Amino acid sequence: MSIQLNGINCFYGAHQALFDITLDCPQGETLVLLGPSGAGKSSLLRVLNLLEMPRSGTLNIAGNHFDFTKTPSDKAIRDLRRNVGMVFQQYNLWPHLTVQQNLIEAPCRVLGLSKDQALARAEKTAGTSASQTL
Repeated sequence: MSIQLNGINCFYGAHQALFDITLDCPQGETLVLLGPSGAGKSSLLRVLNLLEMPRSGTLNIAGNHFDFTKTPSDKAIRDLRRNVGMVFQQYNLWPHLTVQQNLIEAPCRVLGLSKDQALARAEKTAGTSASQTL
């Protein structure tokens, strides 16, 4: 899945968290967000799943296009979230599950995929095979 952002600006009240963010992450590439606390890393990740709505810019992700000059429809947001998942670090992971099990939990419960289907999807996304550990 490729991700493109162009001119993304995000605010919390009067505080601007993201300043004209433009980036392109082609399919198969790995992107690291690195920076100090308050730099906007989590805000950017929340924008990718439309947990936060930018005031301006465009987002292309998982075959979905969003132009934030208008508010996306609830259906468009649901469609995106069916294909884009987030696994947060630490407190939102189940400690009794492996990384792989944490990754396939939501597709099994939310999308109704079998364990094998969810595993195949996770492996395809991560670029791994059954012989590798996610």
